Amino acid sequence: MYHPQEAIVAVTLNCNARCVMCNIWQNKIKGEVEPNFYEKLPSSLREINITGGEPFLRKDLPDIVKVIKKRCQKARLLINTNGYLVNQIKQIFPKVLKEDPYIAMRVSIDGTGDTHTHIRGLPLFYENAITTLNYFKEIGVKDIGISFTLMEQNKHELLKLYDMCEKNDFEFSLTVASDSPIYFGKGKIKLRPKIDSELKDIFDELIYRQITSNKPKDWFRGWFSKKLDKFIQTNTRHFTCDAGSDFFYVDSLGKVYTCHLKPWLVGDLNKIKFEDLHFNKFISKIKSCNDCWMVCSARTNIRKNILAIFKDIFIEKAKFLREPYIKPRF
Repeated sequence: MYHPQEAIVAVTLNCNARCVMCNIWQNKIKGEVEPNFYEKLPSSLREINITGGEPFLRKDLPDIVKVIKKRCQKARLLINTNGYLVNQIKQIFPKVLKEDPYIAMRVSIDGTGDTHTHIRGLPLFYENAITTLNYFKEIGVKDIGISFTLMEQNKHELLKLYDMCEKNDFEFSLTVASDSPIYFGKGKIKLRPKIDSELKDIFDELIYRQITSNKPKDWFRGWFSKKLDKFIQTNTRHFTCDAGSDFFYVDSLGKVYTCHLKPWLVGDLNKIKFEDLHFNKFISKIKSCNDCWMVCSARTNIRKNILAIFKDIFIEKAKFLREPYIKPRF
């Protein structure tokens, strides 16, 4: 029987933003599943990314969290928000926190000031996102972070956001713009950063700071950043994808896919039980896919190869000890 460990759960595919790297905001989805639908999720899940669209467009988000938490009692829940709807977030989130006091929160921020606002397409987007980030801190959320989508137009902002996270003890997650006919839309790969000396300097400094950090979690982020740099240059994943074996995606209408990037529909949970879904028909396609390098589709393989990764990390640490690092000028 299939016992997946991780899932991306899109509770809505509607959004209030106008992001350049995502077309979800163009949707006008109706008939999205009710909270009790999430009783259909497999109880084996240990990591659930609750996302959208914008999750806080759903005023019943606390009910969704309650059902998921009851069904997947050992799972760590994480909500991704763009942080724009400050007042609505402040009304809804205390009820969410009551259902799961340990819930993790990530706010998508892709640059400072006008850079972020331009990318997200609405006025005051940066200011609102920062207000939401600080609100989560004030209300007592322990696991807070920033999600950064790397593109040519914001690569110069990456280290600024990393600095912000270090100063405030926020987590920092990094991905690169990607195509998806069922999620982000097509033509987004063209937004990826140019492979040039500036990008090299940015990744060199990020990796150096993560690998030489006092926090072991940062070491693994440094390792992941190094593999992301390689992915951008070569379009090759370090590990084969975990989608369809340890990971899956379910959209807000109840349809289950191998992941959120490929249109590989496994089935509809409104019509079939999860244990009756057949992911194996896509396995050969998944194993040969190199369309992304994301934590969600690599995490379980990272865990399985932890000793080899530790070795890579300490090789990097030793290299930095042998070769003094010269910080690039930006």
